[in-house]
Amino acid sequence: MTPALWLRRAGRLGIALLIGLVLAPAGRAGAAGTECWGTWRLELAAPSPDREAWLSPDSWCRGARLPRTLAVEARRGDDGRAILTGTPLRPTDLVVGSGRCEFQFTEATGGPPKNHELSVDVNASGTIIQGTAKCSERTLVSEGKTTAISIGVAVKGSRSPAVDGAVPAPPVPAAAPGPERLVAAVVAACREGDGEALWKMLTPRFRSELDRRAAQVRRSVPVSDLRSLFGHSGRPADFKGLAFLRHAVRADDSSINPCSGAERWEVGAGVASPGGFLVPVTSTKDTAFGLRLTPSDRGWQLDQITKQVRAR
Repeated sequence: MTPALWLRRAGRLGIALLIGLVLAPAGRAGAAGTECWGTWRLELAAPSPDREAWLSPDSWCRGARLPRTLAVEARRGDDGRAILTGTPLRPTDLVVGSGRCEFQFTEATGGPPKNHELSVDVNASGTIIQGTAKCSERTLVSEGKTTAISIGVAVKGSRSPAVDGAVPAPPVPAAAPGPERLVAAVVAACREGDGEALWKMLTPRFRSELDRRAAQVRRSVPVSDLRSLFGHSGRPADFKGLAFLRHAVRADDSSINPCSGAERWEVGAGVASPGGFLVPVTSTKDTAFGLRLTPSDRGWQLDQITKQVRAR
């Protein structure tokens, strides 16, 4: 059985193993094409009387209790997950997808009171944003069972991509190669199928993601398959992110190989983005993806290879 066939039978563990999507990291933040990092200033409309009529008289979701303004800050932690702060409420999660950012506020320190929750779904494009907020009141109806009544209100506000008060990214040493040099090195490593060289260019967050994926494989296959399918000759415990990457960059299956079609890659002009650098790449006439680079005290590093999608 080939490694590609085994991966399909094992629930396609290898699909998008190297793309860093919400990857999503960032809580579940980080979906391709959506940028949710920054400082958000949100204004919630007051619930209309007909909507308040559905709620209990002491519900926190009523206009007299529900906060009308929220300030939310989302920044990327060292592990790629979102670090969330807010006033007067702190978000407990961030969900990203389809050009939207959804901040969730649940019962916690600095969150809604017991039996209530709030979610704010906003448009991630531009600096002027619009969206909706849903406030829910949960009621215990029997042992272990609850029912929820939710109302929605309009949201407007603004976003500043530069996170106010956040810990800035480490400066890139003056002597460090520019992002273009790193991109050229990534392309060269991919074309040569050199996982060792590629590994040296990755951010700690990207390496940690590969370590987690390797652990999934390690737990799912017999020890003998680590040798026959993945070419690993050492101890099973040593099959980690680097060992997985060595195999992945040489795999025939494009669903697990981040370097698939590297001989046809055409690199476009990169653009600066909050906290890094984005480089568009086309692999064929109809497919495209991107490389995300971030600065560190070691210079530029590769933090993400997005999934190949059909180009418009």
